[in-house]
Amino acid sequence: MGTGGFSMSSSSCEKNVGIGPQSTQGQEPRGFDLEECHNLEESSHDLSMSRDSMEDKSKRDWVPEIGIEFETVEDAYSFYNEYAGKVGFSIRKHNCHKKNGIVHDRTFCCSSEGHRAFDKRRVNVKNHRPETRTGCLAHLSIVLQANGKYRVNQFEPSHNHPVVTPEKAHFLRSQKRLASGKSNVTNKSNTTMGSTSGNAGDPNDVCHTNSDIINCLTSKRMRTMEKGDAGAILEYFDKMQPENTSFFHSLQLDVDDKVTNIFWIDAKMVADYGHFGDVVCLNTTYRINKDSRPFASFIGVNHHKQAVIFGAALLYDETVESFVWLFKTFLKAMFGNKPKTILTDQYEAISRAVALVLPETCHRFCVWHVYQTTIKQLSNVFSGSRSFETDFSKCIFDCEGEEEFLATWENMIEKCNLRDNSWLQKLFREKEEWALVYGHNAFCADINSIQRSENINCALRGYLNSTDDLLHFFKQFERLVGDWRYKELKADFTMSQSTPHLRMPVQMLKHAVSIYTPAVFEMFEKEYLKGWDCDVHVCGEIGTISIYKVRPCEKSWEYTVTFDTSSETIVCSCKKFEFVGILCGHALKVLDHRNIRFIPSKYIIKRWTKDAKAESDKEFHASALKVDSRTSLGRHYQELYHNFIKIAEKAAKSEDVCEFALDYSNKLLQGVEDILRSKNQSETPITAS
Repeated sequence: MGTGGFSMSSSSCEKNVGIGPQSTQGQEPRGFDLEECHNLEESSHDLSMSRDSMEDKSKRDWVPEIGIEFETVEDAYSFYNEYAGKVGFSIRKHNCHKKNGIVHDRTFCCSSEGHRAFDKRRVNVKNHRPETRTGCLAHLSIVLQANGKYRVNQFEPSHNHPVVTPEKAHFLRSQKRLASGKSNVTNKSNTTMGSTSGNAGDPNDVCHTNSDIINCLTSKRMRTMEKGDAGAILEYFDKMQPENTSFFHSLQLDVDDKVTNIFWIDAKMVADYGHFGDVVCLNTTYRINKDSRPFASFIGVNHHKQAVIFGAALLYDETVESFVWLFKTFLKAMFGNKPKTILTDQYEAISRAVALVLPETCHRFCVWHVYQTTIKQLSNVFSGSRSFETDFSKCIFDCEGEEEFLATWENMIEKCNLRDNSWLQKLFREKEEWALVYGHNAFCADINSIQRSENINCALRGYLNSTDDLLHFFKQFERLVGDWRYKELKADFTMSQSTPHLRMPVQMLKHAVSIYTPAVFEMFEKEYLKGWDCDVHVCGEIGTISIYKVRPCEKSWEYTVTFDTSSETIVCSCKKFEFVGILCGHALKVLDHRNIRFIPSKYIIKRWTKDAKAESDKEFHASALKVDSRTSLGRHYQELYHNFIKIAEKAAKSEDVCEFALDYSNKLLQGVEDILRSKNQSETPITAS
């Protein structure tokens, strides 16, 4: 072991580390018969009946019923509000009648009761508030009795709108009041900010800790890791594993058994990738510590058009070998599911690694990275010309077609006298690998605009410091992931409790607002309004295909739109749908021209809808069955592990249930060992020569 290095005793150059149930050793295996199984089933049935009985009694304690009495009006409000928090809705005080200054009867209603009153001033409002009232009839009414108590005389439990799940309940207005009045209630908005507690294995739990992906070298490492770095890494992993039951990490060692690269991930990242992993951006521009160790992050975009993290990496270096290991390890963690498109920085090593590991994935250079790199390369030009930054930004972000892009580029070069600039010449030669107008056939989920608006590197710098030691770096990255997940949770809540205002009350927009998330609907609505500002005329027909020319007002170019009546297929030359995943204004103009008032189902991509995460990970995990057999061991382990973790978490709450679970698990273990022993005996033994 070299001085200052960290040595790990291992015969392998790669370690995949997870948390799982410990095996039982030193016990003689014993089989179990059908009678024992029957007894276990009876015990399980008795326990189930007992549990159901307790749950029914518990439920009766907090579900309102007509006839329940309260000492005061506030007691009734608190009771109904606590019930509302468990169900998932907010309440407010409604009708109230008094006699001689004393409340005679009072109604508490769902906050979605009624409808917003019409205000004639709304026509002058630029940004309308989302609609939150749905005419919900859920309510609870109380009336004063002769004994001075208040009795529930009306209770309507049904709602005409979705209720929120428990992890979002703290966003409800009336629940904020409840939480602030109880010292033992934890504000979930704080638990996501750097907290590592909670069951992070639940893909829907916002309190997940972050996961990183860390690479390795297969050759001898030339520089050594700081003496405490390896220990800090393992200390962090040891801390994370008990707190996050689905936490996984992989270390790669060099030939001297020294840690070079590390990879880690949790269940939320796997779940997010299952929903939104069609487009992945690999960011490798950030550096940490004095050795400038590259920090890489796999970033995607969710259905709210927010950045989500699929994983991250601390790289030893930026060689082809490092990136090959990174991509392979990432794919293993994601059950072999490959993205449709990957955007990366302009590095030759990354391009070669993508070609080797992801040959079927469309590879594009990240246009935001091109923009940032150009700022560094041409800093003197940016500082010396006020118009260059505007022209260059327009050229790479705002051009809609190749003709416009070429004209804008030529005008920029000519205006600033940069025809002989070597960097711009190189960019122009590679334009088809990064320019948006040449990549419209590759689905990118509008991730370029998200990078532009959120500036991922600035977000990282807001949490991470290049001088941080590794342990502090991990903690800060954990905060970053928690904050991003909190924003997603809040967006989910807002989506479930309100509806965006329609700028035009037309059927197409009503359909769109019912299926798309608010952020995607806003994008769709802009396209629809663009379509209204276009002229359309029919060019001809070929069989069932009609050809249209659509020209935006005050523009000199036209777009060609074809519509096939036999299959209701519509295609526009701007490729907006292929690139972003929503229909463009030109296509919507043609649909309106043909009196089609609903979005054809084939043009509704699930990843943009409100139900993008509705079915958990069924499809994603089902696809794991197609993975190479080399990954089946890990897959089987994860499937079994998650089931046994759930059993342990529930059984530990009760002495008799725990005893039952232990007894059953011992018998199950013995049965498994018997089956394995039988399989081993049936196979041909291998003898040493």
